[in-house]
Amino acid sequence: ICLTLFVFPLLCLMSASCASLPPNNKLIVTFTADPPKINEGDTVTLSWTVVDASSCSIVVIAEDGTETDPEEVECQATKQDAPSRTTTYRLLAEAVPGSENRDEQFDLIVLVTAILQFEIDKIEVPSGEEITLSWEAVNTNSCFITFLPNGGSSSEPLSVPCKGSQAFT
Repeated sequence: ICLTLFVFPLLCLMSASCASLPPNNKLIVTFTADPPKINEGDTVTLSWTVVDASSCSIVVIAEDGTETDPEEVECQATKQDAPSRTTTYRLLAEAVPGSENRDEQFDLIVLVTAILQFEIDKIEVPSGEEITLSWEAVNTNSCFITFLPNGGSSSEPLSVPCKGSQAFT
């Protein structure tokens, strides 16, 4: 039997694509991720527009809070990345010296849909014997399990909670 756990990304949880910049931002005009949610191994395209800034940089913040050194970037550009886990991108805009504007920063969170756990309690299962599956997926609102018997066709996907454990026969 081949078992598969499928996950589908949330429509929108937290990103600049579905959350607008604060109204007091004068330097950072846009900062978006396309798509705002990706599956593990996929690529995200970050795009930004900053005006009246002397310099711009991006800091990448991992889930564990570690930060990269600021990477100097153009103030209007795009960048592709393939994070393996949910990642925060911080756009920093440094105001032109002598202007009334202040330095600004804006965080953009790219959520990575991932299967954290998928376990079976037995390696070999005779036909008709019960097995227990345990699973956990994050950053998704839809999870399905399908069964593929040896030499057979797959079952219809069974909708399951994205974290759980269940016995099957």
